[in-house]
Amino acid sequence: MRGLVVLATVWWAWVAYAWLTNSVNADRAPVRLALLVAMSAMLVVSLAVPHAWSDGALTFAVALVSVRVAHLALFWTTSRTVELRRAVLLLAPGVLVAGALVVVGALFGGTTQLVLWCVALAFDYGAPLLGGGRGWRVSPAHFAERHGLIVIIALGEAIISLGVGAEGLELDAGVVAGAALGLLTAFCLWWLYFDASMAHAEHKLRSLDGEARNRLARDSYSYLHLPIVAGVVLFALAAKKTLAHVAEPLHDLGLFALGAGPGLVLLTLSVLRARHVGKHNRFRLPASAMCVAAIAPAAYHSALAGLACVTGVLGALVVVEVVYTRHVRRRAAAASPMRDDAGFAPRD
Repeated sequence: MRGLVVLATVWWAWVAYAWLTNSVNADRAPVRLALLVAMSAMLVVSLAVPHAWSDGALTFAVALVSVRVAHLALFWTTSRTVELRRAVLLLAPGVLVAGALVVVGALFGGTTQLVLWCVALAFDYGAPLLGGGRGWRVSPAHFAERHGLIVIIALGEAIISLGVGAEGLELDAGVVAGAALGLLTAFCLWWLYFDASMAHAEHKLRSLDGEARNRLARDSYSYLHLPIVAGVVLFALAAKKTLAHVAEPLHDLGLFALGAGPGLVLLTLSVLRARHVGKHNRFRLPASAMCVAAIAPAAYHSALAGLACVTGVLGALVVVEVVYTRHVRRRAAAASPMRDDAGFAPRD
């Protein structure tokens, strides 16, 4: 729980700068210097993350608030339209109240810290809903690329966790099999994220403008990409624990993370599709539930068996979607020979 709270807090700071770089010309020297200051504060945040619930809580909180205040100040000073300044003013109360709660929570520590930080997240995440998407500017290609890179980084960290989990262990058949299954699972998650659905997401974003585009970007990327990243992080934790106990049953957090991680990614990808086209993915929603159910062998037999079942679900899903997508593309090509390989009409 505490790890997810920290992830959500850091994620929203990154989201703020994703929107900022869509609206501000970063070629100007003052903007670059301001971003350098914010990056320096963010470096302190990253160094304090392992101690965010102990002696480094105040350092984490102060550095994070500095990042958020720098974001607001930079947005305000570079805003060129009245609408954008109004949008920044609507964000300011949430940022400032949330920042104060984070600092106060760090001073108290314990359960009080957890409660206040959760309340701070509610203020921070609720603020963008007030403006309805007015005033912002979104570049679809830039926005999609930025968030895709974050997912790649998260998947890369999951693969690194396999190496960390295997450190100091004897490389027997179980550990090698666990590492191979973990890599295959990460590959399947990468495939399922970067398939045609993400191309459709960017295409949908391009088809809109003004407030409608901004709301879709907010919902699809700022909000719904957090559970995708969280799911990958949970899988990384499960993979690390699996390598340490390949022949033993998983318990508690490791067991939860093994099913909830990939399941959360699939569930969120299905919700993303519903946000774009009005209906869930017919394969990913049930596959999400199957990932959770597939952890039973990990609880009653061994961690390796549970990981193998989860990998099997994801691998089967990839195969089913590849076959189904080819069928759909053939039908689209027959109906409209002018469409490209992704099923989209040629762009002007």
